[in-house]
Amino acid sequence: WFCEECQVNCIIDLFDDGFAPEEDGWTLVAGARFMARLPLMAGRVAALCAWHTGKALVYAALATTTTTTAAAAEGSAGKR
Repeated sequence: WFCEECQVNCIIDLFDDGFAPEEDGWTLVAGARFMARLPLMAGRVAALCAWHTGKALVYAALATTTTTTAAAAEGSAGKR
């Protein structure tokens, strides 16, 4: 509340028997807000998928390198 008149009007409306809040299409506003957030949510999902895919690729590369290195070490040990 920014002024005394606003406070008085709100109190009068609060105790008024015939007071009903204005219906200004809150479902339309809520739907518009949801639609505005969709690109952000889609970006988050895409970033999360890219992150987990990258992690999986790194783990696979490390696993392949480790097994290849171990196999090469065993093969070179037998040649000596």
